[in-house]
Amino acid sequence: FFFSSRRRHTRFLPVSWARRCVQETGIYDRPKHDTDLTNYEAWISFDRKIVKLSDHGMPVAAKLIVPPRLVRHVFGDGANPSRNKQATREYDFEDSNLNLFLVYDYKATTNWWGDNKDDITYESQDEVEPRKRIQKHPTVEEFWESDEPYQFRINCEDYSELQKLSLIHI
Repeated sequence: FFFSSRRRHTRFLPVSWARRCVQETGIYDRPKHDTDLTNYEAWISFDRKIVKLSDHGMPVAAKLIVPPRLVRHVFGDGANPSRNKQATREYDFEDSNLNLFLVYDYKATTNWWGDNKDDITYESQDEVEPRKRIQKHPTVEEFWESDEPYQFRINCEDYSELQKLSLIHI
């Protein structure tokens, strides 16, 4: 085999035609991460969902810090978790480009950590390093009524415009 370092010129008619069409329409004139919100919308999706083969089947694309009460007030109760065993609620979103997003809480309640221990257990931890201390976790109902900001996780498809979704304010 002979490998050449010269750039190959495509003279095949359909490829040249497609290249001209793309250049004329200006589809690729935008930067990779376009933050223009003109004609961009996102909404809750009930019929389309991201497929996750396992709990860790998708990397966390971003984290959203917002009080759970506000999330529930704006978007409703959400769906029971079918793709995350560690979550208590899941919210599916779709944007105007038909990209899918999944927002969920992660290991936030006694649903994951188990029932809380007696109060004396939490009070007698002065000798233990702060990062190793046993923490008290809220129940599911207490969590979703809380005004304390919490870090929700966002999964999205590979080509989703996460930068635009993060610019939309609740």
